Amino acid sequence: MGAVTPFCSCSTIPMLVGLLKARAGFGPTMTFLFTSPLLNPIVIALFIPVLGLKVTLWYAGLALTASLLAGYLLQLFRFDRFIKAEMLESQPSGCGSKSSGSSCSSDGGGCSTPAPVSVWQKAWADSWSLFKSMFPYMVIAMLIGAFVHGFVPADFFAEVASADNPAAVPVAALIGIPLYMRVTAIMPLVGSFLAKGVSMGAIIALVIGSGGASLPEVILLRRLFYWPLLAAFLAVIFSMAVIGGFAFDHIIVV
Repeated sequence: MGAVTPFCSCSTIPMLVGLLKARAGFGPTMTFLFTSPLLNPIVIALFIPVLGLKVTLWYAGLALTASLLAGYLLQLFRFDRFIKAEMLESQPSGCGSKSSGSSCSSDGGGCSTPAPVSVWQKAWADSWSLFKSMFPYMVIAMLIGAFVHGFVPADFFAEVASADNPAAVPVAALIGIPLYMRVTAIMPLVGSFLAKGVSMGAIIALVIGSGGASLPEVILLRRLFYWPLLAAFLAVIFSMAVIGGFAFDHIIVV
């Protein structure tokens, strides 16, 4: 599912909440969270003409394998206990609640027959409730994302992640994670990065870091996750970016 849905790191969050509310498996849900922004048909379609089929296949295999492994390990170590249960609770539907359409009589006769609620009405109520709870954090996230995206020049990255810098790959991963950039938005910059001497490993680390996580996404996930799960999420993205970067520099012949 993640590999065929063209979501960015932030637009994946509502789908994540929906899957968790539907009691989908925690491990598969986290795998979806990792793969959705990193793998989709648009990303693959851009990767092939820019970096070639071989790099594309290695990238797709790395992202998919690391996401599956991370989802399995997070489920194995029961990180689902670090999800905020209150964010997944549905609106009350008991006597007197607005969503149930029922009311209590003043003479102690109990509840009247509840009015039927359609699937679309329930979906709208849940969506509006989620939107209201997340909106202030969305605004903060968008402002921070716009600032970082607009004031971090490409020349700065090319300078600190040059091929002669032994720490280029982890630096690229650290630079990428706070950025709010889709993988598709980075691809037009790849040619200029390569021309300026940035290694392929640093580029892959930037792609995974900025595509798999972002500061706005972290702000939104903070509403849903407790710190241990949020830290694990960031550790997975950083590790995936660094391992992938070093693999492309030292193992995979591009």
